[in-house]
Amino acid sequence: MILRAARTAEGLRIGATPSSAAHSALLETAGALLIWDVADPDVPPAASVWDPALAIDVAWQVYGPEVVPALLGQTDAFEPTPAPALDHARRAALAAWAAAWWPASTLAGVPPLDPRILSVERADALLAVEHLLDGDELLLAALADGLVAGRALRLAPGIHAAVRPALTALEGRLEEAAADRGITAGSAAATVPARADLALAASATVRSTAGVLAEGTRPLDLSAFAPGTVDAAGSAHWQVRSGQSDVVLEVSAPRAPSSSPTDPGPLDAVFAGIALTLRPEPGRFAGSISVPVTILLTPPDARTLTLASPGYRGHGDVDAEALLAIAHARLDRARETVIDDSGLPSRAVLLAEQEAARR
Repeated sequence: MILRAARTAEGLRIGATPSSAAHSALLETAGALLIWDVADPDVPPAASVWDPALAIDVAWQVYGPEVVPALLGQTDAFEPTPAPALDHARRAALAAWAAAWWPASTLAGVPPLDPRILSVERADALLAVEHLLDGDELLLAALADGLVAGRALRLAPGIHAAVRPALTALEGRLEEAAADRGITAGSAAATVPARADLALAASATVRSTAGVLAEGTRPLDLSAFAPGTVDAAGSAHWQVRSGQSDVVLEVSAPRAPSSSPTDPGPLDAVFAGIALTLRPEPGRFAGSISVPVTILLTPPDARTLTLASPGYRGHGDVDAEALLAIAHARLDRARETVIDDSGLPSRAVLLAEQEAARR
């Protein structure tokens, strides 16, 4: 395929970036940001280059030597060729994307990815492309996280046996690299989180109809939530019902299935200008608040409901169905992929995806 290189006010743009941030797997390198489309990660990445001279050493190892004339302004198109760092750079980017955007859903049958495996994978991939990174802060932080995650995984129940040899290979490389750099897991290594039972989103859909005066649903804006918080296929539900001595507004949303034993934080909700907090419960987030009976006079078009994780603001630009379709396609691919004992990437599939697909 041919990639186009275009000069912009910020520098140089190579290729076409994905239409949504939720589909973008990113790796920041010296002089350039590499951007893979997770819907088609076999295609070479796009790049936003702010320092072409600095990015030359990165670009030829990702695109092949034909990219150099484009960076030097001698051509506006080139054909990528096999390059030594491409697979590892893509693996680091995909692991970061999965940690941020993987649409775990009980309703849609998308299992969660184990965040510990993702931490180990990302650290190992960054280690392989250390020479491409802009400084060592990112790698050192990833190594520390990966070291803790790797030691926890050794004692964790429920990890599929098929991925154990690959995990052992990854953990060994991280241990050696961390020792060379004087990095230790510290006291955090003593904490070994067990795999939690997956929350049942069905519990969030069973609601009493007694005393309901009004109710409705709203789709969830996935850009408004911390990763792995809400079920990507779910909707928020509100009810106004009669209480013992007042009128009560109740709001709920299904939780994402999780492999972490730690409960997520609460959600902020606003219905028709009334704010309330949704607390995590088994399978769902839920909250209620007493409201004046006049809420029933609120026109239907003013019965708006917004939900968000604290500190997040929705952008309305995430297509949940498209993201779920990508996850299903990646899981199908993971099921078909033979796991290499080395733990190295195969056909742009993450080890965490392979483990989830076999769980």
